[in-house]
Amino acid sequence: MALTPAVIAEADRIMASDAAVNLKVLELNDLWLSNGLASKQVHGPERFCIHPQNRGGAMMNSFDMVTKGETMMSQGLRIDLLETSAVAFCMSSNAVKRDKQLAANRKCCSQAKGVMPEVVGDDLFLTVGSSHSTCYLKSMKQGLVKNASSFMKKGQPVERCLSQGWTWLILADTLEDQFPSLPLLYSSVLNSNNSVCVASTEIECLATISNCLKLGKTVAEATAATMQGEPACKEYLETVAFFAQKYTGGDEMPLVDFLVSFSKLYGQSIRLGQEFTQLITYFDFKLEANLAPCFRVACMAAQVASPKVQDQFAKLLVKADLDRIKSKSKPELLEAERLLKDAWVATQNAPLKDGERYTVFGRCCVRTVLYLSQKQKFDRENKEWNSLEEINQALATELLGPKGTSSSAAPTASPSKVANLLEASPSTVAMMQHPHLEVGGLYQHSDYGSQVFQLLELNDTSAKFEHRPLMQDAWTVAIALSDDLKQWKKTKKAIVQVVDQAAWSKYLVENNSAAGEAIDMQRMQILLYDTFVNLPEVDGFSFVSPPTGLCATINIPKGKLKLIAYGDLKRDDGKPGHKVSGYALSPPKAVGDMDNVTATSVLVPFWYVKPSMDAEAVNMQLTNAKHGGLAIPCYTNSRSIRKGELLLHAAEALLAKEASKAAPKKRKAS
Repeated sequence: MALTPAVIAEADRIMASDAAVNLKVLELNDLWLSNGLASKQVHGPERFCIHPQNRGGAMMNSFDMVTKGETMMSQGLRIDLLETSAVAFCMSSNAVKRDKQLAANRKCCSQAKGVMPEVVGDDLFLTVGSSHSTCYLKSMKQGLVKNASSFMKKGQPVERCLSQGWTWLILADTLEDQFPSLPLLYSSVLNSNNSVCVASTEIECLATISNCLKLGKTVAEATAATMQGEPACKEYLETVAFFAQKYTGGDEMPLVDFLVSFSKLYGQSIRLGQEFTQLITYFDFKLEANLAPCFRVACMAAQVASPKVQDQFAKLLVKADLDRIKSKSKPELLEAERLLKDAWVATQNAPLKDGERYTVFGRCCVRTVLYLSQKQKFDRENKEWNSLEEINQALATELLGPKGTSSSAAPTASPSKVANLLEASPSTVAMMQHPHLEVGGLYQHSDYGSQVFQLLELNDTSAKFEHRPLMQDAWTVAIALSDDLKQWKKTKKAIVQVVDQAAWSKYLVENNSAAGEAIDMQRMQILLYDTFVNLPEVDGFSFVSPPTGLCATINIPKGKLKLIAYGDLKRDDGKPGHKVSGYALSPPKAVGDMDNVTATSVLVPFWYVKPSMDAEAVNMQLTNAKHGGLAIPCYTNSRSIRKGELLLHAAEALLAKEASKAAPKKRKAS
């Protein structure tokens, strides 16, 4: 039956409703079945491939498939449970789209290194549920599973599935044409409720969000659609969405495809965990105008490739690693970001298959991250790299093939230029062979001890290095291109130079106004101290505790009690607070309980007049008292005070409240 406007409208209503996602799927199934757009059919595993949008586009991890299959065999296959999530779409009737569906499956199988069953060409359907189980049974039928015969005795569930098949809900391909996100919906729901489920990981959620965004959904809609599948990372799915939106390469999100492919290389799907996901998404590397997107993706790649796994969680990188990189390796981090960005461009232009491109780029990511984080002992390659330049050179070798010697000198050069060696000039070839050489860079050579040289020029005959001794003429060394330029090692040491007198003389003590300001402040501090200690003694109050405050010990007439401030003077930073002659005044360390007074405690009554929101209780007002030529903050009693009253001043909030009451009200327009 055709997909009528009425059916489309009803499907839209169901998918937009607030119903639980499982109920949505059941209601959609009834709609498709009642309108001839779906049917119950019995088929064996050989008729099925994986839908390209299964698990958000990740399709399948072959290690997960084997683990789930073995678990299913050890527990005993139950056909009734298998059928609860057995849903598939018909392959597209459009030849071009069908070829793409088959190509996606062939690519997925090629990455599985002979573990997953081959695409033989008589496949009819694309699974969005029971995908792992079906793929494992198909592998058994193709003879890829060892010791499978013990499960295939006649009449046993496995033998019945392989010889007779089991019941599937088959959806028409026209449904996917009309509702492009429908496979994502079915996949997310069906993969979360089967009996031996593999919960969606952060990488699979990245893939789902990416596919939703490509289908025109907003970030919020993509996140909500992914949430429907109850993924393992649902508590921090917004963080995963933020990572996808900010760091994965723009609208097409090509780095999501890379992470999905690379995450399948080394074992079962592992989780990154909330702590790491939020760390790598929101960490501030303190780089000016650079969010280090490539390095963040590289960290995620290193984490999913990590051999250090505990309870299915990757445990390679932690916050201390990123803190160390931020504080001690910032120049190398900037270089690593540039290297990774150029490596991505280079691998995408290389004459390799997608899976090979992702593998080469992934190795570069892992090497870079482990080198900067000083965790190369966890490298699966069992190799330590001495520099980012060496990692870059290894990348170029892998892009050029086994006989390639290096990458281009400029990391921004494309692989097409690297490969065109026949037309390259001698200087270009030299730069390709020695990517650590860069005009303007600084180098050292063991023949010249600790002296630092700058590479001035690299032409078709030689490389010229210049050394500039202090107070002497500079001199150069010309090295023939045929010599071993590897002996010239890049250095982080700077060239020591004589600084022009005009640049430093103004900062000498006698010329520096900052030094004079410090002396002026010290003089002002002494003047404040002398003024304070020579003030007449004030009585009529006492400290109370706890908490420490002040109260009147006698009846005090209005204006007769004056408490002058004293404290440390500091440079005024413009923040609100008490001031003395242009300097900020800060109190001595407060004493919260008089039982804790020590020999080093300094008590200034001014600072113990407490704020109050009770206007009637307020009895002290802030003024300025002039003594010794200084205007010093002072609390004066604004009314008569009875014996035993606490000394209180108006809190800032009370002053603001009273000011708003005093402000003239605007007349309403008549």
